[in-house]
Amino acid sequence: MSKRQIAMDQNGDLSLNLTPELAAQMWRGGLINESQLGAIANGGHARFSFAHNDLLVSSSTGFSQSARNDTSTRFEAGKQAGPDTIEHFLGSGPEGQAAMANWLRGGFEMDRRGNWRLKSQVADTLERDVTAIIAQTGWQRSLSRSAEHSTADSQSISGDLTASASRGIGSGGKDGKGKGSGKGSATGSLTGKLSADISDRRMAAVSARSSIDIVNYDVREAIASAERAAARSGRPEEAFSRELGDRVLGNDGLRNRYLRQADAGRGTVDVTGPITSMEQSSILSSGRLLLDRDNGMADGDSSYKERRDP
Repeated sequence: MSKRQIAMDQNGDLSLNLTPELAAQMWRGGLINESQLGAIANGGHARFSFAHNDLLVSSSTGFSQSARNDTSTRFEAGKQAGPDTIEHFLGSGPEGQAAMANWLRGGFEMDRRGNWRLKSQVADTLERDVTAIIAQTGWQRSLSRSAEHSTADSQSISGDLTASASRGIGSGGKDGKGKGSGKGSATGSLTGKLSADISDRRMAAVSARSSIDIVNYDVREAIASAERAAARSGRPEEAFSRELGDRVLGNDGLRNRYLRQADAGRGTVDVTGPITSMEQSSILSSGRLLLDRDNGMADGDSSYKERRDP
């Protein structure tokens, strides 16, 4: 290689990634010296500075190497798989199931009863990826429950006391017409009232709520069924992959079942509320009310927004 070929008729700086063979050609061409060649004998990078007449002004070479290692397993956080990969495995027939089995190798452990079962980390990774696959159908369901309890307590005490006394005295002749007569009366009254009102009120309330994602539950059930099929198998990864493929992407698998349910649940026709259900159906199909005109009073003009062939 000549200097002109390397510079490619360019002036200024030129940076290259070099293989061992190309570095040797650079050394034979006089672009780098023997010390620089020793630095990049196993490959590296070089930087050349050329003058306006393609004269080599300076050259520098370098070599760097890095390595990384961690303790993560192959099943953690989808490092070697993901929803798209799992869907490709499960939906590609025998070849995909064989690739799935190869990916699952080492992901099983044996319990005390001699049954194979997925390691918890692998089950969690599969649950996440399969749930993402099923979520693409757009059919979501959930179940919520709640319970409330309240207690109220109230006490009240009151009292009242009242007393009264009265007395009268009178005198006169035998015939009632004596020379003198006398009359006397005395009245006394005593009233007393004692009242006490003590009130103590207390109220306590306890509320509890829970919810379950039906999609997550169905996916876990599919994984558990595949585990049961692989529990006594001589090659658990193959039995698991085959059963999980049928449960998720089979003719009656979760994906097709959810798509059918989504299609069946889209309509809003209700004989008990025909007007409302017709409006709802119109909004679902076109985004507009049933009696909305095409050219209403406040509608816009789409003549310059639509693209038509000239």
